[in-house]
Amino acid sequence: MGTSMNQSDILICGGGMVGASLGIALSGHGLAVTVLEQSPPRTPTPPSYDDRTLALNWATCNILRALGVWQYLPQASPIHRVHTREEGRFGSVLLDAREQGFDSFGHVVFARDLGQALMKRLEACTDVTLLQPASLQGLQQDEAGVRAEVDMESGTQTLRAPLLVAADGTHSPVRQLLQIPAEAEDYGQVAIISNVSTEQPHEGTAWECLSPQGPFALLPLTDQRCGVVWSVPAAEKQTWLAMEDETFLAHLQKRFGYRLGRFTRVGRRASYPLKRVVPAETVWHRTLLIGNAAHAVHPLSAQGFNLGIRDVAVLAEILLRARQAQGEDWDPGHPSLLKSYRARRLPDQQRILRWTDGMVRLYRQSLPPVALARQLGLNLIGHLPALQRGILGITMGLLEQDNPLVRGEPL
Repeated sequence: MGTSMNQSDILICGGGMVGASLGIALSGHGLAVTVLEQSPPRTPTPPSYDDRTLALNWATCNILRALGVWQYLPQASPIHRVHTREEGRFGSVLLDAREQGFDSFGHVVFARDLGQALMKRLEACTDVTLLQPASLQGLQQDEAGVRAEVDMESGTQTLRAPLLVAADGTHSPVRQLLQIPAEAEDYGQVAIISNVSTEQPHEGTAWECLSPQGPFALLPLTDQRCGVVWSVPAAEKQTWLAMEDETFLAHLQKRFGYRLGRFTRVGRRASYPLKRVVPAETVWHRTLLIGNAAHAVHPLSAQGFNLGIRDVAVLAEILLRARQAQGEDWDPGHPSLLKSYRARRLPDQQRILRWTDGMVRLYRQSLPPVALARQLGLNLIGHLPALQRGILGITMGLLEQDNPLVRGEPL
């Protein structure tokens, strides 16, 4: 077991989808970038019927195209329409992408497909060093930067960088090591995840049903399948996971109805807890939090990864523009750059946090006046194009088009 010292311009803790995206975005610009990932490399096996799905909005699809990742995605299902309703009540909203001036609102992909596509693209970045598995054991900050103690199979390494970016998830080890306080709220729900086959084609429609028990969504997939995201009380998690397939399909059919005919097959179910975690600070000396480390949100409207990759797009733009302007003397961890990033990202982050949290709280209310207001609100959205554009601006990332990557343009 030995100890070595490595110096990078930027150290990224977390090699998941957000961390890998940042490594790719910073590649090709003369920087030394190191990415740490705790989990061991995964065997690139084909996605199975049971794989989890992700809804990528318009901005995210553009970013992935600009980063050269999209070409590695074997299949992506377009979302042409979004149908939203409240369970047990009249009134719904059907938004059509072409009527709004878009080919699609976004695409649905298998999470494993996206992870493999990002890894393939990252492996082509010869100026990005991926250390995996690498476990972060300690952090020290000083005026010049950050020093990270990392356990690897080859021994302990000490890594230094003027900027540390934490993209290490909801339970961020970086946040914990630096003792950055965070506000956490458990919604008391879990999301049950699965895939189902349908009797009738979905025709690119995403369905979202809102109720006091939590949202329920069907996302369009290839081969006449849909991804299921079903929020249920946390106390019922094991009941739903252990349920026989036929019983689960019967409950699913009752909840959704027969808009797609009968559900004919269901895949293996998984679950994850629904929490809202917001740290007190996303900038901590020469450390920056992005993705779920900076804002874990309820999956309503599928905003989690979409919000995180916009963090990547803005941070990469700010860092690379500063590097171009300042040359070799630039300091990626300079307070002015980090403050600029925070100022740029805060409005978007707060919008999504308010949107997801506000919708969850609104639909938990069972008072008749609130229920009536919700029903009227849905009907208004269905008839007022201005309201539709406002909602799409939030959920599709349209308000961030001042960033080149969001427009689909390379940096």
